[in-house]
Amino acid sequence: TMEMCDDEGNCAKEDFTFNVMLPDDKEKSYYVKVWNDVVICRNGDGNHVSYQWYKDKKKCEDANLQYFNDKSLLDGEYMVHVTDKDGKSYFIEPIQYETELAKYGITANPNVVEKSAEFTVSVTGVSDDDLANARIVVYKANGIIEKILNNVEANTAMRLGSGEYIIVLTVNDGKNANCKVLVKYMKLIEKPKKNEIYIQKNSLANVTVYITGDFGTR
Repeated sequence: TMEMCDDEGNCAKEDFTFNVMLPDDKEKSYYVKVWNDVVICRNGDGNHVSYQWYKDKKKCEDANLQYFNDKSLLDGEYMVHVTDKDGKSYFIEPIQYETELAKYGITANPNVVEKSAEFTVSVTGVSDDDLANARIVVYKANGIIEKILNNVEANTAMRLGSGEYIIVLTVNDGKNANCKVLVKYMKLIEKPKKNEIYIQKNSLANVTVYITGDFGTR
């Protein structure tokens, strides 16, 4: 807490936090870019025990691992706040990255499907050799990994549960491309009205019959 007073003895107190910034040698940087969307903080001596990442001076929620994965690709100023074995906490001087666009692409066809319906993920502009070292990661909209494909083909059939997904292709040059897929939720069957017979075939080709109301006698 800092206290400041004027000549008349009027004083004011203000709480503040003092942060230490550790310089980063760019030739031997603490930051290592491993993919087009992932940066790692070096910790070869095991001195760091906790991390908190920042992007463009803003704290990134739930970003407390040794690495930071930016789903929108690395583009901006990145900084990490670390705590060491002695309990000392400090920032490491930030680093600037710019987006590197890939020469290849990935598409989903169709990109809007019904739940459990099949769609095709197609990769273009990638040689067979590069394809052998590529990977596809499917993320849910909240950033959770749904699945990882290490055996990537030019066309891959896929099925997913309901929700929004981002499918990211990464090749061994570290650059990546992505596409989005929306899997619709199943529609609810409306309750039949009185004196109405409702017939619907389900996905297994069985027939479900609903009979409601009082139809009287004939």
